[in-house]
Amino acid sequence: MPFLNKLSSFAQNAVDNTKSILEINRLNSAASGEKSKIAEWKEKIGEYYWGQYSSGAVLDEEPAGFCEEIKACENRIASIEAEIQTKKEEAQKAAQMTQTSSAPEQQGGTVICQNCGAANPATSKFCKECGGKLEAPTADKPLVCTACGAQNPPGTKFCSSCGNKLS
Repeated sequence: MPFLNKLSSFAQNAVDNTKSILEINRLNSAASGEKSKIAEWKEKIGEYYWGQYSSGAVLDEEPAGFCEEIKACENRIASIEAEIQTKKEEAQKAAQMTQTSSAPEQQGGTVICQNCGAANPATSKFCKECGGKLEAPTADKPLVCTACGAQNPPGTKFCSSCGNKLS
C-alpha cells in the first residue's frame, strides 16, 4: 500500500502543479492584457498632445519639448528621403548614360548577364552564375518592375523607384 500512497501523492502533486501553472499563465495573460491597454492609452495621450501641438496650442514645457523633438525627427527624415531620391535619380541617369544597346553587353567574346553581371562566353544562352537567360529587352520596350510597376530603362538591374531586382 505504501507504493499506492506514494503514487497517489505524486499524482495529486502533479495535478496541483498543473493547476498552479495554469493559474500563473492566466494571471500573466491578464497582466499582459492590462499592459497593452496602458500602451494604447499612452498612445492616445501622445496623439492628443501631438494634435494640440500641431494646431498651435500652447503646451506645458515638457510635452512641447517632446513634440519639438518629433518635429526635428520628421525634418531629418524629410532630408534623408530627399537625399535618397537624389541618389536614385543620379543612379538612373548613370544607367541611362551607360546603356548603349539593347543587346547583352559583349566584351571580348563574352556576354555580360543582365541579372547578375557575370561574364559568360558569347555563345551562352543562359548565365553560368545565376542561370538567367542571356537576352536583353528590346530598345523600345522599358523594363517594368513587378513590385511597383515603375518603368526602367533597358539593361537596368534594379528598379530605380523601389530597388526591386529586375529580371
